[in-house]
Amino acid sequence: MNDRAFWPGTKVLRRESQVLESVTPTRPHMENNRAKTIRLLNGALGIARAGVLRAEQQYCVAYRNHSPAAAAAALERANEAWHHADRIVKRITDLGGQAELPATPDLGKTPSAEPHGRALSIVMSADLAAQRASIKTYRKIAIYCQALDHKSQKLIEDIIAAEEDSAATLMGLLEQPATATP
Repeated sequence: MNDRAFWPGTKVLRRESQVLESVTPTRPHMENNRAKTIRLLNGALGIARAGVLRAEQQYCVAYRNHSPAAAAAALERANEAWHHADRIVKRITDLGGQAELPATPDLGKTPSAEPHGRALSIVMSADLAAQRASIKTYRKIAIYCQALDHKSQKLIEDIIAAEEDSAATLMGLLEQPATATP
């Protein structure tokens, strides 16, 4: 199986990267700043939701592999990603927009559909790569929001800081030697 296609959010990150390439913050035509900001925030919302699904997948695999530290870290990340999504939705509604809520999850497999034989280290490595890609995309969104809406920029920068901490925690778990539990 191709590990790039494994983690949920591949489609979301690719789509949002394409949107960011087409939006230049210095172009004053086409849309007003509020509409651009809402579109960027909806992209960030998709990334946050993909993060929730990745963390849920990792939790399921860690739980099956009897790794309480990895399961606890994944659960904490899932809750944090939900919090990010809630903050983004609130900002979108504050701007007078509507959050784009997907009717069906098109971000990949659901946590319960994840193959039982998948190694925890592979899932964690894929999640770390996805988190790094998410951070990179969030940074682009923050740069574009700088010229559009400072409150949204601050929100995204706060999310970036939390994602970087989460990635450091995940990296620490990956670097720990595997220990067997009875």
